[in-house]
Amino acid sequence: MYTHSDFIVMRENRDAFEKMKALLDAGVGNLVIYGPEGSGKTHMISVGAEIAEKDGKVIPTAAIMLRMDLDLDDDFFDMLGTIPALFIDEVEAAVEHPATAKLLELMIAERNRLGLLTVFASRQTPEELGLTDLAAAMSDFQVAHIEPMGDDILERSVTALREQLPAKEGRTISDEACKYLAATSKSLTELKNKVNFLLMFADVDPNTVIDEAIVRELINR
Repeated sequence: MYTHSDFIVMRENRDAFEKMKALLDAGVGNLVIYGPEGSGKTHMISVGAEIAEKDGKVIPTAAIMLRMDLDLDDDFFDMLGTIPALFIDEVEAAVEHPATAKLLELMIAERNRLGLLTVFASRQTPEELGLTDLAAAMSDFQVAHIEPMGDDILERSVTALREQLPAKEGRTISDEACKYLAATSKSLTELKNKVNFLLMFADVDPNTVIDEAIVRELINR
């Protein structure tokens, strides 16, 4: 499950995250976040829904297509037009289902009329979707590109975490310790847990610069 606690703002996703956060702060607006598979779009919109709390909901386009194929008579489609902060994932799948594209077009118009917040995640820009009506409906959407993090994600993430996470009593982590933490962690979640422990809960003196030796002692106990 994608959560805010596992999300790291970095160069590749900063523009998209800041635009999404600005909409969340305003409570209104349209945004499409586009980027290749594996770039973190689903994680980002899940974070957006978490920030929006009870007002936010993530719905995959595939779920909409399935309900249309099964001709389900429920309140689902009415709900799409009234959720205060709606995040729709994999909107490029709509090109495979013209009826879905038409529904999204109508939904956008209704949500704009009500002044609600709508965020789409897609591998394509609105212009590249290949559906004239849907692209036209999305013409007033802000657009933000998100890129894959790259092979050095752990090493760059640990330095970002050092700056982003709260630190107790002025402590920080040295560059060499950051490299050691990146080299000995298997995932972003593991890395974030280690950095959080060192900055907030480790038994060290105030204003300590936590170096590699201290990390080895504290983490490998």
